[in-house]
Amino acid sequence: METHPQSFRRTKIVINADDGFYSDIRDQDVSVLMNGAVARHLLSVLDYQRKQLSALFSYLMKNNLIPGLHFNLTEGKPLKYKRSVQSLLDHRDCFLGKYGFREHLLSSAVDMNEVELELESQLQAFKQLFGTVPSHLDGHQHIHVLPGIDAVVARVLSRNGVKWIRVPVERIPEVSPHLTETEAEFYKNVSDQATKAREIFSSYGLK
Repeated sequence: METHPQSFRRTKIVINADDGFYSDIRDQDVSVLMNGAVARHLLSVLDYQRKQLSALFSYLMKNNLIPGLHFNLTEGKPLKYKRSVQSLLDHRDCFLGKYGFREHLLSSAVDMNEVELELESQLQAFKQLFGTVPSHLDGHQHIHVLPGIDAVVARVLSRNGVKWIRVPVERIPEVSPHLTETEAEFYKNVSDQATKAREIFSSYGLK
């Protein structure tokens, strides 16, 4: 069967790499940025002062590249003083984890004012590092599309002039050799939540 070039639509694919500043090993390989394989990079700013020593930070600054913010509420310790964000923390003053945070949220134990305080702190830390707002934002372990969190994120980003946000709507197969049943269910929930969050993001002018 003969095909014609005009019968195909050109689609631009943006490859998004996250967990920047998560560990020294991940940050040392900046070749994917150098050869253009990754279009967007996102960074966590927890313990941000130490991050200025990383190879990734050096490369970004040398090339005047502004990455995105990888908003974290599930791993490590907060930037905000612990007493200000107590509902987000466990007994060790660490974040509650991927599933622990979600369980806490479902039980209405998360104070949205504290979520806003921590997000503002992470944005301010980013500005101190790069002198400007992030190019875009997503959430570590997709926390930015969780019900209630999505509205806080949209409001804070709009207020700070951030225009772009990642919306992880994906088609998740029922059975996959690459995903356990638990993982498949998690990503399906994320995609469903992202579909609903997209309307909230759009209402604040986020793209």
